[in-house]
Amino acid sequence: MVNNKIKLISELGVEIEVKALPKKLQSEYFELIQSENVLGKVTIRRFNDSFIFALCVRRDIPRRTIREDIQVEEKIVLVFREAVDAPSIYSDRIDFPQDLPHLNPVNENSPMSICVSRLGANVMYKDIGIRGVVKVLSQWLTDAASGFLDYDGWEPTPFVSDNVLVTNIGELQRFFYEKMERSGICFGRISGFSFVFNGRRVYSFKLNNIELTKLPSISFKQKDKDDAEFYLDTIWSGIYIDKVNEVDARYLRNINSSKSLKEFCNVHGVGQKFEQLKRIVLDKSREIKSPLKMILVVAIPRTIELIKEIPTDATGEARKVELFSFVIHVHYSQDSGMTDIKEVEQLSITPNPTAELSKMISGIEESGDGTISIVGCGSVGSHLADTLAREGRSNLLLIDNDKFETHNISRHVLQKSDIGWGKSNQLKEHLLNNGYGNITSSTNELRNIDDEIKSQLVNSDLVIDATADKDTIYSLDSLPVNKVARCYISNKGKTGVLLFTKDKAECNLEDLEVYLLMKSLEEDFVKDWLNSEANPTATMVGMSCSSITTRLSVSYIRNHVSNFNAVVNCILKNNKINNSIWVNSLNKDGLSLGCTQFQVSDFKKIKNEGWEISICDDVIQSIRGKLHANSPVECGGFLYGRLNLKEQRIVIVKETEVNPTKATEFELELPSAESSEEHKNIEERSAGMLQLVGSWHTHPSGTSKFSGKDIKMKETIERQISTPFALMTVSNNDETVQLAIPNEWRELLADG
Repeated sequence: MVNNKIKLISELGVEIEVKALPKKLQSEYFELIQSENVLGKVTIRRFNDSFIFALCVRRDIPRRTIREDIQVEEKIVLVFREAVDAPSIYSDRIDFPQDLPHLNPVNENSPMSICVSRLGANVMYKDIGIRGVVKVLSQWLTDAASGFLDYDGWEPTPFVSDNVLVTNIGELQRFFYEKMERSGICFGRISGFSFVFNGRRVYSFKLNNIELTKLPSISFKQKDKDDAEFYLDTIWSGIYIDKVNEVDARYLRNINSSKSLKEFCNVHGVGQKFEQLKRIVLDKSREIKSPLKMILVVAIPRTIELIKEIPTDATGEARKVELFSFVIHVHYSQDSGMTDIKEVEQLSITPNPTAELSKMISGIEESGDGTISIVGCGSVGSHLADTLAREGRSNLLLIDNDKFETHNISRHVLQKSDIGWGKSNQLKEHLLNNGYGNITSSTNELRNIDDEIKSQLVNSDLVIDATADKDTIYSLDSLPVNKVARCYISNKGKTGVLLFTKDKAECNLEDLEVYLLMKSLEEDFVKDWLNSEANPTATMVGMSCSSITTRLSVSYIRNHVSNFNAVVNCILKNNKINNSIWVNSLNKDGLSLGCTQFQVSDFKKIKNEGWEISICDDVIQSIRGKLHANSPVECGGFLYGRLNLKEQRIVIVKETEVNPTKATEFELELPSAESSEEHKNIEERSAGMLQLVGSWHTHPSGTSKFSGKDIKMKETIERQISTPFALMTVSNNDETVQLAIPNEWRELLADG
C-alpha cells in the first residue's frame, strides 16, 4: 500500500516561473497549456534535480460512469529530471484507486504511477510528445471511469530476470486451473536442458506427467560441462494461490534466496505451503544423499483473463492464471548430511514457439492451413521459407537436391554445422527447431520426386519456384499444379522478380517471362536491366553451376524476399489476383526504389505441327483494332516474342504494323521486318531478347481461314527460314495460326 504519511509530491519544492525552466521544458510547458485536455493553470516547482508540473487533466464524461472514484478533473503530476527525459506520471491524491488495470506498482514511499502506455512512457513521449501523452492519459481516465479497462484483461506483472524458462505455458495454465486444489502443492517430472547464451541461462523444458503427486520420485543423472551446459531429468513443483486482483511486484525484485522467496509467498498467503514444500525437498535431498535442482512454478489466478493481445494456447478461464517460475538449488553436505537451499534463481517464463503463436504475433490474416511448396532452397528460397514460417505459415514443403556448401553461408539462413548436408533437409530442421509448424522436405530433383511428395506438391495452395533455373518452369508445367509463382534476383541484386499465374492452362510461367521482356519497350528500368543482363560476367551469375564467384550481399536478398513475402501473402488472402508480375528495384547501394506490378492478360494456346503457339490476348485484340481501322483493305505486320526449340513452343507478346508494299481487299505484300525502325527499336530496348517469331495480316471481308494465296506464301517462307515461323490471319470473328516449318527440317524428319 502507498504510505499515507507521505507529502503530496505537488507540494514539494519551490514554485518557479516559466523563464527559470530549461529551454526544452519551456516548450513543454507551452505545449501543456495549449492542450485541450489540460484544465486551468499549470504550476511549476523545483525540487532538487527535478521540475514538477502540477496540472489538471480533463476526462470525457462517459454515458455510463461505473467508477465514481475517478474524477472528471483529475490532478496529475509530471516530474521531469534535469536530463529532460520522459516525465514520470503520478496521481496527486493519496486515495487514487489502486485496483484499476494498467497500474504500475512502485516502491512503498512513492505514489502509485499511472501506466498510460504498454510501450512505456519513454517510447510514447518520444513518439507523440507531451501533449500526446496527456491526451492518452485523458483517454485512459475516461476508459477507466466507464469500466472499459476492467474488462480489458490483466497484463503480466513487470518482472525482469537474467534467466529464462521456455516451456508449454498454456498446458500449465490449463493444469493449474482444472486440476489444482485451492492453495495446493503438486510435484511432477520434468526433462530438458539448459544452456548459457550471452551470459543468460536459458532453461528449455517439456513438462511431463503434469499430475498431482504427493512426493516426487527422483532418479536422475546430471551432467556438468564447464558449468556451461547441463542436461536435467528432475522434478518440478507448483504452488497454487487464491484469486487476486493484482500481484505485488515489489516482492518479485531480487528473489535470490529461500528467505526472499518465502516473503513473496507470505505476501500472497501461501507462506505455509512454501515451508511444506521446502521440507519435502530438503528431506528428499537427504534421502538420495545428493544436491537437487528443482523448478518451482507459482500459479496465481487473476479475477479476469489475460489481455487478448498476449497469446497463449490456453483459452477461457485458464487464461486467468498468471505463472511465476524459479530454480531452487538444494545443497547437500556429504560430511554432515545437512541440506539447505543454497540459491534461488528467478526465471522469466516464456512460451515455446509455435506456428499459431507466430501467426498471432505477426498479425497475418487467416488464409487457410494449406501447403506452400518451395522448389529451391538456396539463398532466396531459404529466406522466403524462413520468413513465411516466422509468420505462422504452418505447412511448408521444401524441395532441393543440392547440398549446403561453405560459400552458401554468406547468403543463406543455414550455418556452419549444416555444411555438406542437403539444403532442404537442413532447412526443414532449422524451421522445426524454432517451432515453426509442419515442414516436409525432399532431396530429389523435381522430376524424380516420389508419389507422396508429388501428391503434396500438386495439392498445394501455392507452388513457388525459387531455383533461378528455367528448366524448373517446364518441370512444373508437366505437373497438374495451377497456382504457381516464380521468384528470382537479377541485375547484380538490383532487380527482384516474382511471377504469378493462377491457371497454367491460360498463362504459364514462360508466358510471363516473355511478357516481362516486352515491358522493356515501355519501361526504362526493364530496358536497363535487360541490357545489363545481356553482358553477364562470372561475378554476376556464378560459374560452373556454383554461386561461389557471385558477388551479392545478403542485404539485397533480404530486401527482395521481404517484397516477395508480402506478395505471397496478398496472393494467399486474395483469390481475385490473376496473372501478375512484380518487379522490386534497388539502386546501386541496395536502397529500395519501389515495386512495380504488371497485370497480364490470358494467353491463347494453339497446337500446330507438333508445336504450341501461345499468343497474348492483348496482341489479338490490338490486331483486331488495326483490322477495323484499315477495313476494307488488308493490313499486316510482324510478331515478336520467344522461340523455345527445346520445348517446341513459341510465345507471342508483341505485334507491329508496317506500311505494306501492296495492299488491297484480298491481297497484301509486306517489306522485310528488318527494314523498319520499330524492329530496330525492339532489338535495342530488349537487348535482343525479344525475337522476330512470326507475321500477321487481316482478312477484313471473310474468315481467318488460310486462302490459296496464304498457303502459297507459307510455302515460300518455308524455303527461306531456318527456324519455325508463326503465320497468323485475323478476321472480325476469329483468328488462325499456322506454323511455317523450314524445308530442311521436313527433309530431315522424312529421312528419319
